[in-house]
Amino acid sequence: MEQDKEEEGRRHHRRYPLSQTVTFEVSAPLTFQESRHEETAGSIQNVSEGGLCLMTKQALEEAQIVKIKLPIPNVVATTPTLAEVRWVKRDQPHLIASHAQKSDAGQSAFRQPPAGQDSNHYLVGLRFLF
Repeated sequence: MEQDKEEEGRRHHRRYPLSQTVTFEVSAPLTFQESRHEETAGSIQNVSEGGLCLMTKQALEEAQIVKIKLPIPNVVATTPTLAEVRWVKRDQPHLIASHAQKSDAGQSAFRQPPAGQDSNHYLVGLRFLF
């Protein structure tokens, strides 16, 4: 039954608004070329048991695997985990509020980026792999 819900595009995990800066890197491609493991910063917009929505300046592609470092509350440490890019939307800060979806708690699920940031951003849906 859970698979049917996924196939129909429905969410089955409650989303919670969260504003948290994280770092991530795109996993190495499966080729013999030398890979770059460059860390990039992003901002979590909301989180659920199954994944999160990330705002970043870096364009990602569907099906890419990223290693994201999730902060542990009240501790100066992060937990690395792998996630798959499920969707990508290019957006601009003044439009993000108009695209905002309501979380199950009734709060805006997307937040505007801090003032002074570039106007081009990407909203990225990530699914935790484990």
